Amino acid sequence: SILTALKDFKRCNSFLVDTRGARVAMEGMLRSMIPLNNEEYGSPTAVDKINASLYVLDAFSDTDTGLYYAAKTEYVEINMNLLLESVKEANLKLPAGFGEESGEDDEDGPEEEVDEDEDGSEHDEASAELARRVLHATRDTMAALIRRGSNPER
Repeated sequence: SILTALKDFKRCNSFLVDTRGARVAMEGMLRSMIPLNNEEYGSPTAVDKINASLYVLDAFSDTDTGLYYAAKTEYVEINMNLLLESVKEANLKLPAGFGEESGEDDEDGPEEEVDEDEDGSEHDEASAELARRVLHATRDTMAALIRRGSNPER
């Protein structure tokens, strides 16, 4: 895969990823993760697009790929916009109480969530997990962009 190749190139110092290569790698990862529109399977779903965008953003946040250093903020923004539009299309929602900063709320959150999952459907549980992944990827990507911007050694 493109991700494995980027990690190997960086590890072996045999290939320097430049901005053009980063753009091609990110576009290629997106294309490979989003299924084509065809008669048998239909058009790609919002969840397909979310998973593809999460994959690319995780690759960007991983400093072992070289994308962290080479990708322009514009390329990351394209993926973030795809993620936002796909989340809106999928109508993802976080469970109540998720992300509370105090220790007591964090301990109470999972207990409430378990009760909701017992009453709700399996789809709701999968949707909440995907929403959590989106939130964590967004936080990681924003932290990486801030870290990169405040350390201008590239």
